[in-house]
Amino acid sequence: MQFDNDIFVNNEIDVILNFYRNSFSKSYKCVLQLQLLWHTITCFAKDLDRLCSFHCIDIPDKHKQVAHLIYWIVKIKPIHIIDGKGNFDRLSVPFINEIFACYIGLTRLGIDVMSISNIFLKNFLYMLHFREIKPEPLYLFLYTLEKACMKEIP
Repeated sequence: MQFDNDIFVNNEIDVILNFYRNSFSKSYKCVLQLQLLWHTITCFAKDLDRLCSFHCIDIPDKHKQVAHLIYWIVKIKPIHIIDGKGNFDRLSVPFINEIFACYIGLTRLGIDVMSISNIFLKNFLYMLHFREIKPEPLYLFLYTLEKACMKEIP
């Protein structure tokens, strides 16, 4: 399957915009920059194409897809704060893109963010914000997290 095409990119943009409008923008006073979102999704699609080509696979599993999506959202940072005087904790402001990436990624894996401990989430956000994390280590991390949330053995 080819991911780096207008249909895939536009579909991903629509899905992310809907998630942003319906879930995220109601909790945070921020704006999603469409040009940066387009660049984020284009890079994400190219990464998936390279992954498929290099490993001779048709469609990467959901953990690989989510890992690459999280990576590019955190790297490009398409969300910006409009007003620091919102109904959110000031400490969350620098982590706005990491929070968004975490929510959209975990939602795609079927993980309820509320089922994860605060300390685990804080450490995950810290790692995404302050450490250069590549998608490859995130594959295993996300797979293990999904299994733990489903109370299954990885």
